[in-house]
Amino acid sequence: MTRASDLARLIGAGGSLEGALSVDTINEKTSGNGVTIDSLNIKDSGIGGQQIGGRRNLAYNGAMQLAQRGTSISGITSSVYTLDRVKIFMSGAGTYTVSQSTDTPSGQGFHYSLKLDNTTSDNYGTAGDYVMLRLNSLEQQDVMKLNYGGSSAEKVTVSFWAKFSYADTWNIALINHVAQRSNFKPFTISSANTWQKIELTFDGDTNSGDGFGTSTALGLSIDLWLGAGSSYSGSSATAGVWDERSNHFTSLGAASTDFGSSTDHEMYITGLQLEIGEQATPFEHRSFGEELALCQRYFETGQVESAASFITSTVVLGTMFFQTTKRAAPTIAYTTDFTLYVEASTPSLSSHTANNIGTTSFAPRAVSSSSKNGKAAHIRSGVYTADSEL
Repeated sequence: MTRASDLARLIGAGGSLEGALSVDTINEKTSGNGVTIDSLNIKDSGIGGQQIGGRRNLAYNGAMQLAQRGTSISGITSSVYTLDRVKIFMSGAGTYTVSQSTDTPSGQGFHYSLKLDNTTSDNYGTAGDYVMLRLNSLEQQDVMKLNYGGSSAEKVTVSFWAKFSYADTWNIALINHVAQRSNFKPFTISSANTWQKIELTFDGDTNSGDGFGTSTALGLSIDLWLGAGSSYSGSSATAGVWDERSNHFTSLGAASTDFGSSTDHEMYITGLQLEIGEQATPFEHRSFGEELALCQRYFETGQVESAASFITSTVVLGTMFFQTTKRAAPTIAYTTDFTLYVEASTPSLSSHTANNIGTTSFAPRAVSSSSKNGKAAHIRSGVYTADSEL
């Protein structure tokens, strides 16, 4: 800092050093509670209850820039992952298309949003019908810092931008999957087809013993309830209070018009942020490469390319290393079978499988139509997926 005006701008005095140095009240605390300047508390853990630096956003792919499974997934009639880290849960409740859209709120720095479009309507005539977007799922070890299960449980704030084709009220629920407890809050879209910023602050779950551990299993999720039959609507449990998850089930469907009831209904969402504290701060934009690596912990797709060898007369085995260490040993699938090259020939293959699946690698395996026991080979051109979702 070399100029007084720089200091003034940093402090927020509009360029006036005199204003910057004019402070009404400074109360120094000696009990570990920090220093208060003009009612703003500053201490080691943050400013005004907020984190000073480092990564604030606990959610992944909040800007909806990753779509490894495809930029459009249509004909959805059952629960499935869509854009990275976002899963639609449903039973009955219509047919949907989820796509990566370029419709975004102006001036916020977003390139993409998630679009959910209802393509076949449903009247939610069955009690168990529902549609819900799980906007993010977090491992226990990543939310252990929230200190749930005791008096020091942290408040968290969920913020996002949303645009709906009609005005209504919906619920966002936080789910503590370890204790099977939940906390929900409603939000209202006041104008159709208009981007709106949503900010919701949730108390921490102080119920004794219901905290998170160091496990890689599911800890916390952020759920957006869009429509529900009578099993998930009709009651009025108190919003903003942690309770047994089963006690909230019949209060989650808040919309007066269920989302799946008309093919005219569509919605967009982007800028999802989950952060510790009571203040929604500006969205934390991360680079594409960093966001990709974070999402590949749970799902990745790539080309099979590996040296290989015949371990029997017809069985060939290779080694593939994942692009990112996985949360747990994933499920491997081939969307395109790989090709074998051996001694200037390409024998046909059958029984494409994967052996020795771990968190860092797997072994592509297939059965060759030619006997080449002990021969070196090469496999390539196949496309694999590795799924280690929560």
